[in-house]
Amino acid sequence: MLIIDDNQVTCMILTEILEKFQVHVTCFNEAESALEYLQKESGNMDLLPEIILLDINLPAMDGWDFLNEFITLHTQLVKKITVYMISSSISEHDMNKAQEYSVVKGYLVKPIAEEEIRKIVL
Repeated sequence: MLIIDDNQVTCMILTEILEKFQVHVTCFNEAESALEYLQKESGNMDLLPEIILLDINLPAMDGWDFLNEFITLHTQLVKKITVYMISSSISEHDMNKAQEYSVVKGYLVKPIAEEEIRKIVL
């Protein structure tokens, strides 16, 4: 699983929860770095994640900008990747906007409960 979130505490907590389910986690604090990683590993089935947890509010490139780039990139990847938006925003506008992206499967509001993570990974 790939987590893209600039909040170190969120990355740490989500990593801890995911490791309970024996899920390998890679965290990126910047969307640009995550895109570079996905481009570099686009042909490597073992290193590509099945799921990305993507924060909306990120420095420089935000979650929406990442999604716009990912829409183009995901067709070049050897593995289908599902994206879940994660945010402290309970804005209906953000939730509706997330649904406009075909690669986004859900929207999770922080703090994310362990039960919500279980539903995603199991």
